[in-house]
Amino acid sequence: MSAHTVLTLIFAGKTDVLIPLDHAQRFHAALQNSGVATELVIHNGGHGFDDAKSLQTFITRTTAFLKTHLRRQQSDTRTMFRFCSGYASSGAHQVEPSSSD
Repeated sequence: MSAHTVLTLIFAGKTDVLIPLDHAQRFHAALQNSGVATELVIHNGGHGFDDAKSLQTFITRTTAFLKTHLRRQQSDTRTMFRFCSGYASSGAHQVEPSSSD
């Protein structure tokens, strides 16, 4: 990781049995220590968004994150966003970090 690593928004569930919360917390800390723009959102559920409140939090926080960082990096065509989450049964796919980071 370096300051050139892309923005990273991390969602983690307090009761996730597939990806323990401390993994998200350590990943977030490592990104911060590398100077990467990052945010960690911890929700009360498990792996994914299994209730309306968690899903609404996901949508609200994602929108705010994108508005904040897209304004700052409008000219940076390399900007990508990773959502580290289980993505509930909505059919969305989990995005894996690339090996080049």
